[in-house]
Amino acid sequence: MDPHGGTGARRRVRRGASRQSGRPDQPGGRSDADREGVLRVHRESFRSSRRGGISPSSRRRHRDLEPRGSPRRVVGTLIDTSVLVAAERGHLNREAVFAAIADEDGGMAMAAITASELMHGVHRLRGAGQAAAERSCRTWLSLLPVLPFDLDVARVHATLTTHLRGAGTPIGAHDLIIAATAVHHGHAVATRDRRSLARIDGLEVEYW
Repeated sequence: MDPHGGTGARRRVRRGASRQSGRPDQPGGRSDADREGVLRVHRESFRSSRRGGISPSSRRRHRDLEPRGSPRRVVGTLIDTSVLVAAERGHLNREAVFAAIADEDGGMAMAAITASELMHGVHRLRGAGQAAAERSCRTWLSLLPVLPFDLDVARVHATLTTHLRGAGTPIGAHDLIIAATAVHHGHAVATRDRRSLARIDGLEVEYW
């Protein structure tokens, strides 16, 4: 299977990639200048202290799913919702995740569906809980560029869907969108899910 569906060269996430801010009544992203300021603070605050952090040695990569043809060059990491939720709930060191994002210097991003899941979590809550969730949502959106589900990603998504259903190993709709986004852009996926994403041929998975 060619997971890229003939879509051409993969695009790398670059620091300062543009992203529209959300509407005033919804969680949204900051400007590029604001995001750079936040990243600079996290670099200065956390780079010198990585105890309990996320380092390459502590990331367990799923390497038994190798792409066919020429070796696949991973150029970035797509952060799954499960990682962000785990950081907010204390199952992961939140500051270490900030540090990992800062150290990658623009190489980490989230899929548009992940942004939707974060904002959905905000809208489900009420009162103080909603306010806290909205602050967290805005923080993640300010740090991580959001990669859209565009036509190129849709082509990969269709190819992956056909392959997985044909093999009798379908995965959840949102996970499939994240996988298609990662495959198209040449990204690994950082996740806490040990089942679904491991089924994608050619996708490198990092378990955080």
